[in-house]
Amino acid sequence: MVNRRLIVRKPNPYDGRGVLIHITEIGREKREFSKEKVLQFNEAVRKQVPEEKLKHFYEVMTLINDLIANKKIFNH
Repeated sequence: MVNRRLIVRKPNPYDGRGVLIHITEIGREKREFSKEKVLQFNEAVRKQVPEEKLKHFYEVMTLINDLIANKKIFNH
């Protein structure tokens, strides 16, 4: 992200061991563009998929995320 000039790193004035990350103007523009696209996508999905099916989808995704987070699958 630094190479793409979306963020800059600056020394932490209170702790010389650390750095603070700041979003650039280009980063802000990209963030706003991305946010708009996500909102458009969400609206398009809501228009095409019934609320009950979306609710089911979120329930299943939550279950899958919990399985992964709790290492109940992929526990190698």
